[in-house]
Amino acid sequence: MAGELGFLLPDVVVRDNLSLPPDGYLVTLRGTRIADGHLQPAHPETIHRLLEHFGQVVRHHAAELLTRQQVHHLVDRLTERASRLVEELVPEVVPTSRLHRFAGQPAGRPGSHPDLETILETLGDLGNSITNPAQLTERVRHRLARAICQQHRDNERRLQVVTLDPFPRGDHRGALPIC
Repeated sequence: MAGELGFLLPDVVVRDNLSLPPDGYLVTLRGTRIADGHLQPAHPETIHRLLEHFGQVVRHHAAELLTRQQVHHLVDRLTERASRLVEELVPEVVPTSRLHRFAGQPAGRPGSHPDLETILETLGDLGNSITNPAQLTERVRHRLARAICQQHRDNERRLQVVTLDPFPRGDHRGALPIC
């Protein structure tokens, strides 16, 4: 999971909870319930299903799991291969807090490996010219487009897409907001 996300997960604590059904489990993050489920102990795939569900929960909440301390560690690792970039930009041009926002959820791709170098370059190129978070995210997405598309391609490198008519007709008119 760490290889996929690009950072180590915090410790996972497993404990008994007598308020749950005997086959139930609960996943919390900083004391707040984020997922739950039921196990089928007699089923041979029980552990696999539990781990699969846990993986989905972790991917969905990846941005919340990445701490600022972990971002500092990622920046230290990036310094080993792109020292001039880091020296030039961190923290004067791109503060760690700004980098944390994008590294935890790389341009709206929860659960994917943060390309910290590209994110840092993009934020550095923009400097303080754009302060709107939505516009910043869009610029970072544009720079990460190849990586974003790559994870959705099939074995023949095709990308399956669905296009929507920007002007819906008939009964659907007005049902979808046009952005």
